[in-house]
Amino acid sequence: MPYRLHIVVAAITLGSMVAFSVRGRGIFRLFCTLNGLIVGWAVAFALGVVPEKELAHIAQVPWVALPDPSFPFYSFEFPLIPRS
Repeated sequence: MPYRLHIVVAAITLGSMVAFSVRGRGIFRLFCTLNGLIVGWAVAFALGVVPEKELAHIAQVPWVALPDPSFPFYSFEFPLIPRS
């Protein structure tokens, strides 16, 4: 099974989310999903699941950027209208 570490990371991530949701108090319970994702990333880094190429890509991506306004477009096609 080549993806055994991935399953371990997924199980730890899900388990931490459930644990924060059930056992957490206050802000930890409120942000159980975010806390679980942080735990999952930490475990993935520790076990070496995240490849070096991904780490380099994450380091090069800008932290803050404006969205590209030319991407969203709307079109209407007449063949999509149902005929009776």
